[in-house]
Amino acid sequence: MTEGPKRSEPEADLPGLYAGVVLAYARNSIRATQARLTQARLELAVPTAAISLPDVPDRTIGTLPEELQKGLGQMRKITPEEYRDWTYVANVSFLVYHTTLFDTFLQDTIEFLLCLHPGVMSDYSVPFSDVMNATARHEVLNAALRDKVRQIGFMSFQERLQWLRKRFGLKFAIREETLKELVIFSEARNSAVHDQGWFEFCFSENGTITASQTACPLHPSDVEWEDASRAKESFAIAASCVVMTVFTQVLNCEAPESLMGMLEVLQGAEA
Repeated sequence: MTEGPKRSEPEADLPGLYAGVVLAYARNSIRATQARLTQARLELAVPTAAISLPDVPDRTIGTLPEELQKGLGQMRKITPEEYRDWTYVANVSFLVYHTTLFDTFLQDTIEFLLCLHPGVMSDYSVPFSDVMNATARHEVLNAALRDKVRQIGFMSFQERLQWLRKRFGLKFAIREETLKELVIFSEARNSAVHDQGWFEFCFSENGTITASQTACPLHPSDVEWEDASRAKESFAIAASCVVMTVFTQVLNCEAPESLMGMLEVLQGAEA
């Protein structure tokens, strides 16, 4: 008895799969932008309330709803030093978050492209133990894929973009100014995450151990409100270029207008 034709597996919706990567980046970035707007409102409201509350008679505050009285009471307790500390930590956190979002987006893009063209990993040697422990071919491929993506993740943003140019022949239309800002904000993120110290130990000329101040004790990372805003814009510009490149040069189709619209909004959105 002859066998009938084998059923072919349905082809994956590759543009749809990559659109999911872009959508995740855009939605997370929008969340961060909304959080920044909340921070901006609080930075305006808290000092105003702190200055005005001492002049408001207690009997006036006593006429307000109990929950509002409690809230105003807490605002009264905020000192200028606490307010400055909160502002500093918030600015650093937003810079770190936006940088991490772009880092994740770039890694997801690389993983997607490697899945499309696993032959690009021809320079990767699969450990013999992975081959022996695998029960199916796809398990070996997945192990190699994860390890290769992890290795590439140690590269800088510029090095990863250059790797994509070399391995996939991609041509990114990213301005030199934007590439320089990717370096600046990435280094700022690394410093903020790994080094919040403001002094270091060293040996003096006579061999004794001394400590010298290397940064501002109040602000070890020199990050201002404008830095986090510029980082968001620069990463959105770079992400838009990567998205357009992948859709037109790899998937051979236009990027969905809805996705590009979201990225354009991120480039120009306040906060």
